[in-house]
Amino acid sequence: MRVALISKSFDRNSGQGVYKMAGHIAGYIAKLELEVTKIEGSSLKCFFKTLFASADLYHYFLPELCWPLLFKKNSIVTLHDTIIYKRNERHWLSTIYLKLMHNIAKRAKHIITVSEHSKKDLIDMLNIPESKVSVIYWGVDGKVFRPVKREKNKIFTVGYVGGLGKRKNVELLIEAAKLLGNSVKVKIAGTGPQQENLRKLAEGLPNVEFVGFVSEDDLPEFYNSLDVFTFPSHYEGFGVPVLEAMACGIPVIAGNNSSMKEILGDAGILVNTNNAQAISEAITDLKDNPSKSKKLGELARKKTMEFKWVKTAQLTKEVYSKCLQ
Repeated sequence: MRVALISKSFDRNSGQGVYKMAGHIAGYIAKLELEVTKIEGSSLKCFFKTLFASADLYHYFLPELCWPLLFKKNSIVTLHDTIIYKRNERHWLSTIYLKLMHNIAKRAKHIITVSEHSKKDLIDMLNIPESKVSVIYWGVDGKVFRPVKREKNKIFTVGYVGGLGKRKNVELLIEAAKLLGNSVKVKIAGTGPQQENLRKLAEGLPNVEFVGFVSEDDLPEFYNSLDVFTFPSHYEGFGVPVLEAMACGIPVIAGNNSSMKEILGDAGILVNTNNAQAISEAITDLKDNPSKSKKLGELARKKTMEFKWVKTAQLTKEVYSKCLQ
């Protein structure tokens, strides 16, 4: 089977969850006796490369790249979420374009999404038949992201890694830092459009540290430097950092919304992402109860055994085979 994989990037060190996912899937699918061609670049570059490519099946990892499916019969699109229908964070032209591309994506032979929550949203908001959507969870490399023995932190340390956009709601963590005081250190990793606003919000808070972009190679060390990982995002199609922190055996506090219930389950703490008091109380609870914190870390590590890239690739190949029958 000849498969063309289309993404803007397959760089696992890009800091973008979608590109990281595409890189992992491409690597594992290539091991499954498939002839894989990777097509990457800008939307325009991908359009022409895909149009003139020859494959049995075309898999688009981003809806904005799927123009060629109007001409390519055997096409699959991965739609990660419905954020553009729920959060008004993009320029209006960009929003219109992405909504157009989602409607084009509906013409694909099949659609893959990354959580049951996203599947429900796609069915409800885009009127896609349930039989046309498959949920395939992303994975995590347990050999890379794993617990590492270290000295106990002198100050209880809470951290976040991810984008610094409005949807990520990192200001809630800063508000919680104000409530917690200097008995807790807060480390914020990542970059994004809200970075300067967040720094201003954290002025005068010596317990908040911005560490900037953390490379893929350094991520395991970052997670293992924490006592608790927090992820206060308002909406996630999946939530890669949560899974990586869990694999490192770090207890997680995340938002009680979207896909977080699926990924975290009972192996962490879910809180209201509009309530700084709720997240500060959850952090204090784990700080004051080391045995509970340890148990949650162990449960989190165990839970990640359900999320393997090999399984992701195998299920993706099964979708390919069904589409070619």
